[in-house]
Amino acid sequence: RFGLTNAQLKSDRRSRPVARPRQILMYLLRIELRLSLTEVGDWVGGRDHTTVMHAVDTITKLISTDGGMRDDVSWIKKEVFG
Repeated sequence: RFGLTNAQLKSDRRSRPVARPRQILMYLLRIELRLSLTEVGDWVGGRDHTTVMHAVDTITKLISTDGGMRDDVSWIKKEVFG
């Protein structure tokens, strides 16, 4: 959906075109796969559990207020989880 590689998602880059999809990934790993905060952090380049908490909170809020984000997350869920 965003045209990023696994390496880009796990990188330290903080620019929005990379950081926002990374936050969506953390959200999906936590909410859909029910991984622990530490497990999600490990999957996404060794991030701290507080970073994962922030990402999940951010995406949760955006889904409720931003139709584009809601559409993006919905599309990814359908593609990945069926």
